[in-house]
Amino acid sequence: MDMANSRVLLDVRMDKTDFNVQRVMDIFCCDEYIYIPFDELVDNQNLECYLDKTKDYYVVCNSGNKSKYVVDMLNSLGFRAFNIEGGFKALESTVI
Repeated sequence: MDMANSRVLLDVRMDKTDFNVQRVMDIFCCDEYIYIPFDELVDNQNLECYLDKTKDYYVVCNSGNKSKYVVDMLNSLGFRAFNIEGGFKALESTVI
């Protein structure tokens, strides 16, 4: 993997409940984990202070709806973001 394109698991759930972070990071080959609640992320006008445009962001929420919104927003701002469809609910039922 090209280090300039390292992968980050971006958790945008409002309530950070327990789950196996390392397992999800392994599935998506992520190098880092960042937790920023949805409301805080979408209200932030200075995302460049928190996120790096040289990294790929795999965005997850509980069901995939909020993460889809965040992915669309980040991509429109020049970030590379990908939605984990179905969110943690889908992941829990299949692999976690």
